[in-house]
Amino acid sequence: MAVDKMHLKFFSFCIVLGLLGILPGCVLPGGDERGIAFPRSGAVFNGGRDIGFAARLPGDEPDSYTVKWDFGDNATAAGPAVTHAYDRKGSYMVTCTIIDQYEESISDTITLHINSSRYRKLDSLGAELPDDATDWTMVYDATTDLVWEVKQHKDGAPDYANPHDADNTYTWYDGNENTNGGDAGTEGEGTDTEDFISELNTEEYGGFSSWRLPDCDELETLLGSGRYNPAINTDFFPNTVAWYYWSGTTYVDFTYAACHIYFMGSPASGTVQSRIIALNHYGMKYLEYHARAVCPGQ
Repeated sequence: MAVDKMHLKFFSFCIVLGLLGILPGCVLPGGDERGIAFPRSGAVFNGGRDIGFAARLPGDEPDSYTVKWDFGDNATAAGPAVTHAYDRKGSYMVTCTIIDQYEESISDTITLHINSSRYRKLDSLGAELPDDATDWTMVYDATTDLVWEVKQHKDGAPDYANPHDADNTYTWYDGNENTNGGDAGTEGEGTDTEDFISELNTEEYGGFSSWRLPDCDELETLLGSGRYNPAINTDFFPNTVAWYYWSGTTYVDFTYAACHIYFMGSPASGTVQSRIIALNHYGMKYLEYHARAVCPGQ
């Protein structure tokens, strides 16, 4: 996702100086005040774009401090310099908590204004709905120009008569040798990814007939920054199971495996384990994982 150029320039400058020890933690010259150095309160940003956040720490031994962020949209992060993107238009209170080696803490807050939503809810005919709609079937992502399927009925019971059932899992299969990477995978009887995609295109779900599995990079864009269990914005993608989802990307070095993304924890959700698992992208094609369809925006 893109970042405002002037914002990125300042943010990068701050981080570089911190790494060089010239301006640790983006501290202002001559001061030891703790709090949020950047961005300023009242700043306005576009939805879906990464925003850089930097904490102001005392110049002496800044590494002895723990920094935690709450972005006001149910997402969190840790570290003196982090990034976060907002998915929905609105005003948000950001809280930065700085904890010293004696477990004493102080907090600083700012308010940011997001002037556009990254995601837009769509009805079953592809028409855009209000942001506060309570019934929608697809989501348009303005940052990638993609339309995503929304899952239904997460109750622990698969229902293959409904391709949108959140509990359905599939083996990876693509019978097209031009797109399967050299290995078709494991065919099922209504229970493989080709069956799933074919059903959506046959019924022209949402008025579209170009549904497919997302590639690995596309699927990874849905990982919600700082979100956990599931690692996705459930305001737009409800009924998401916190488990693996298939992409359409075959592993180049091992064609019997394909990329999947783990939606329990995102790389930014705060634990080493969640980062390692989320980035462990590939699974054997005979395994049964969830699938979410995507098509180009029109």
